[in-house]
Amino acid sequence: MSATVNLEAEMAVLGSILMSRVHARRLTVTVDPAWFYRDAHRLIFSAVKALCEVDDPVDFLTVKTKLGPNLENAGGEDYLIQVCEFVPSAANGDYYSELVKECFIRRQILDRIKKLAGRAIDQELSTEALVSEARELISGIESPRNPIINVADVKIGEGGDLGIPSGYPGLDRSISTGGYPTGQITVVSAYHKGGKTAFMSGSALSILEEGGRILWATFDDLSAEQLKRRMVRQMCGWSKRPTVASYVSDYEMAMHLIDGYDLDFYDGALDDGGGTVEAFAGYAEAQHSRTPYTAIFCDYWQVMTTMRKCNSDERELGEISRILARMSRRLSIPAIVGAQITEGRAGEKTRTKGGRSIEEKAGLVLRLDRETEQVEIPYSRFGGSGTNFPIQWDKYKERHISE
Repeated sequence: MSATVNLEAEMAVLGSILMSRVHARRLTVTVDPAWFYRDAHRLIFSAVKALCEVDDPVDFLTVKTKLGPNLENAGGEDYLIQVCEFVPSAANGDYYSELVKECFIRRQILDRIKKLAGRAIDQELSTEALVSEARELISGIESPRNPIINVADVKIGEGGDLGIPSGYPGLDRSISTGGYPTGQITVVSAYHKGGKTAFMSGSALSILEEGGRILWATFDDLSAEQLKRRMVRQMCGWSKRPTVASYVSDYEMAMHLIDGYDLDFYDGALDDGGGTVEAFAGYAEAQHSRTPYTAIFCDYWQVMTTMRKCNSDERELGEISRILARMSRRLSIPAIVGAQITEGRAGEKTRTKGGRSIEEKAGLVLRLDRETEQVEIPYSRFGGSGTNFPIQWDKYKERHISE
């Protein structure tokens, strides 16, 4: 292993891909074949990518078959088995892929330095032309993200700050974005059983009804079936097929509509990455690159974990919040995060559990209070801080109603 070549990391990426279909689909989108130094690794990766593109299973036999006459160039059957067994878990695939990319970038830099060195001793090349060529070569180096943006290149759309309508008019009127601010985290907090999941699912349903595309992620709450039942009930008042014939048509219509909506579900409890924020963010970005999401809803963020070593729960939650905020900004869509409020000292209300971590990264914070039928906006980067808007609870449909 060196600063420019890490064959073990390359094998670890391929091993993670071959071990998990979820990681295979995500990493074949986020990883470029050119990152691999060894030709055999590029061949194996390209075979997996071809399988994923047609939604075929990914395992030793399918990859071996896909390689066909290239199997020997890919190291042969024994090497393919070695790659499959190289890592005990697929959980760290995203981490290994970053190591592989860093080595690739360093190789790019060295290649360009060598080329520039040769050009610099060319007496027929003017200094001005050499400097121009040097700038072009350096700017062409692939970088994970360039944090420097010339403001002159930034286009400002009409209507001020952009937002996605939440489905709650009182909220949308309270802030300048007219809805969930794009590229920002919105925290929806409430006490246990205080209605935050119902608030979020009702909002997601409203966005879907307007033709949006939603990714719903959970790490310790509803299953995909339970979320679907909840949304069907929010539409028609029934979570299962009613026995009264006159209500059946409403239920069937709701089922037909929900099946037509573009709703993806991420189950962090079943994720091979163990519910890590890195795995979730990587999956979300990969799926978004194929077909963009309108918004991402993430329930029970506090039970997420991170691959990074943290000395305390507060630091771990801070790292999770940072990655979620970065994901939202990269994708330029709102990330709506559910968080639970806990009791403070002497029974006083306090901020959300781990609230200092998530709220400092958020652009908008909401507090639900079902007893007073009010939603407080304790903090907003886009106006409305310290205001409330009314909200009612519909017991029949188990959803919140704003006006």
